[in-house]
Amino acid sequence: LVQAVGMIFASLAAGVLIDYRGTKIGLILGLGTIVGSLLLLAQANNALGVKISLALLGFGGGTQLTARNAFINGISERLRATLFNLLLMFFGLGALATPFIAANFLTHDPERLAYIAAALGCVTSAVVIPMRIPVTRAERRFRFSGARALLGRPLLWVLALLLALYISCKFSTWNWLTRELIA
Repeated sequence: LVQAVGMIFASLAAGVLIDYRGTKIGLILGLGTIVGSLLLLAQANNALGVKISLALLGFGGGTQLTARNAFINGISERLRATLFNLLLMFFGLGALATPFIAANFLTHDPERLAYIAAALGCVTSAVVIPMRIPVTRAERRFRFSGARALLGRPLLWVLALLLALYISCKFSTWNWLTRELIA
């Protein structure tokens, strides 16, 4: 639940930050927050420490997700659908591989898994930092006036409901899959 709260806060703040400061800052901030939260999680010795770490992990993941989507939008208008499909394929692969690796190679060692994931985040950061990433054009930036106009459109609410159902199914499946693979 606290991870979802972190993602909610990221979804509210990250888009505006990325629109005005660029996709790269969102990618780096998301990765940095993920790495930091995993390191905190590995050292957490009480429930509050775990909750704070998971909230930060949700915030970093939400920021990363928003930045990743903005990055794909900036690569190619013509290939956008293909890029999103390829990206989601790797997203699903990671969702399946992580619990499988945790269950089969890191049994009863969540601290080590957190350190390995943090190290992979550092490697990814080392790749992202020197990359040249285009900045969001002014005409594509977030505007509150545009958001107000969208709130009255039924299609927005249908898409929001579909996304909420998708996320709830995804988290339910991952929690079940992890429990089954570790059991």
